[in-house]
Amino acid sequence: METKERINKIRKIIKGKCKTLSVKGGRGTATGWIEISGSGAGGEFTDTERKVLTELGISYGANYSVMDYGLQLEFLDRVKEYGLNNEEILHTRMEVLNKIKTPRVGDYLIDGKKVSRITHIWEDENGEIFQLQDGGGEHGQFYLDHGFVSYSGSLDSGVNLPEKKIIKLKEKKEGKVWFFSGDIWGAGRGVDFYVPFRVYKVADIEMKETKKESEEVD
Repeated sequence: METKERINKIRKIIKGKCKTLSVKGGRGTATGWIEISGSGAGGEFTDTERKVLTELGISYGANYSVMDYGLQLEFLDRVKEYGLNNEEILHTRMEVLNKIKTPRVGDYLIDGKKVSRITHIWEDENGEIFQLQDGGGEHGQFYLDHGFVSYSGSLDSGVNLPEKKIIKLKEKKEGKVWFFSGDIWGAGRGVDFYVPFRVYKVADIEMKETKKESEEVD
């Protein structure tokens, strides 16, 4: 790839993520370099611009970043390997997650007046669910991986099955998930999305049977 083509490709990627960043090709060497500056006073990076650079894996100072030939190649390799389309990553992972027919970590659970999210699913040796642990709220973290969600945060005691029955409602409720931008692990690279999750309701089987027997007696 020629120098001009390579620099233009990198500029297009960076500007596509943040239009306010200044991305210019430097001359004076055979391979060229790239100068990146922010939109603030003296080229200082704004909070949004710093976040984008972090997501792209580009190191920077207060108001300046330079990509030499080696860093440019590393950047393009990273783009090729991981991609930078977080919407595509989200769509792919949710598509796999939604194929699961049973309750999942992240789904909402209504138990009386309490509304929270499922934080862990306990299964026996046969893969049958015997407990849904809940308690997940806005302060917990739900990490969306490929086909499953994992939770970190506080937990409640949970709902034991089959003592209680779980009913799936028709409604869905948005819940927050996160993953590493571009699927590249690193500090400060987490991105949040709100996506629709299923809503389940807890019904006590014993209470329902007692009510039914009472109605039959009457």
